Amino acid sequence: MPSSGASMHFDGVDLSGSDYNVIVTRVDLTLRAAPRVDSQGLPHRHGGVTHGSLTDLRTIGVTAALWGDTGAEFEARVDALNALLAVDSDRSIRFDKRFPGRYWMGRPRGRVNAQYRAGLFSEFTLEFICSDPRAFDVDERTAPDFAIESDPEVLTVEEYDPVGGSTPTDPVWQLKNDDIYDSASPVVVDNQTTEQRLQWGGTLAPGDMLELDTARMLARVSGDDGATWSISMSAVIGEFPQLRHGVQNTVQLEGIADGTLSLVYRARYL
Repeated sequence: MPSSGASMHFDGVDLSGSDYNVIVTRVDLTLRAAPRVDSQGLPHRHGGVTHGSLTDLRTIGVTAALWGDTGAEFEARVDALNALLAVDSDRSIRFDKRFPGRYWMGRPRGRVNAQYRAGLFSEFTLEFICSDPRAFDVDERTAPDFAIESDPEVLTVEEYDPVGGSTPTDPVWQLKNDDIYDSASPVVVDNQTTEQRLQWGGTLAPGDMLELDTARMLARVSGDDGATWSISMSAVIGEFPQLRHGVQNTVQLEGIADGTLSLVYRARYL
């Protein structure tokens, strides 16, 4: 079997593997609109899926070639590929050689339509639509835990290494009350760099945790060190804070006098 070109991963599956035998020859990225952060509703942490009708904020055009030693083998690979691509939600898309360290979330528009050519590769095209136009870093970054020792507490995110990427990222903020007393109300996360401030109007008992997921615009609380969580959105006012790329972010926390802030995110690229 001849082999050349570049590979592609869809939903974690390497399409250049023996089950599919796809070789990507061209990738075209088209940005159609900026991300609509205020309308996102996301099924997983760090995801990017827009509520409502599917809007192609970015399209990814793929030109690829498929090989089969026999007609039967070729048709089996086309069927396997179409079965893999038959999804109704966004999945991860990676091109490791062309865009190393990044992936998009999208779904295919249409099916693979390729005809067997004995002894030759058969070329086909696919288009993927992404309702979040940004690419994600394949590595989730975890900032060192920040100690909260006063109320208010001012801290710098990525003090020695500015937040990466080329567009703001949507972190998960996790605050724990380590005090022997309940937290004050409200608990506030104020990113003074992005001028985004969120306040949560509940209180945290000693040992309780509050998680603010900016991507999903979701607030949750846990009283058992993160083993179980319950949604707590009724007391949320303001804007879920992002992290600005390329700079250090100054963040002020209010409501907790003794505690810990944990922060995880993926750099994003537009």
